[in-house]
Amino acid sequence: PSPPTAGGHPQRLAFLADALWHRTPDGATADLTTWDEALGLAIRRANPEFVAVEGGLPMTQRKVALLLALGEPPTGAAAERMSLSKGAARGALEALVDKGHAHELDQRTTLVDPLYAAWLRARFGPRD
Repeated sequence: PSPPTAGGHPQRLAFLADALWHRTPDGATADLTTWDEALGLAIRRANPEFVAVEGGLPMTQRKVALLLALGEPPTGAAAERMSLSKGAARGALEALVDKGHAHELDQRTTLVDPLYAAWLRARFGPRD
């Protein structure tokens, strides 16, 4: 089975597999610690790409992308805490779909790139 962070995305699965391969010592079997290290490596490697994506999005679309990455509805309480009106959130969501950053999957809208979602959670999500 593919790691949940790959979300079935073939390019991201290969990207994560490469990071896992690099983090697993010769003759060893990867474990959850190795996986966490590999995910961190993959996120660091993809950082310039995601910084560029973020730089090309207006703030409302950035906020909605973060909400999607966190599994929050774009017009719910979390959006209100981000000072995002329902109209602005709907417009931003539509723009993210039009640009290919988001899509509907299993009757909910998610980000197309699961590693981008992981990057958003790591960079801007709540701290444990």
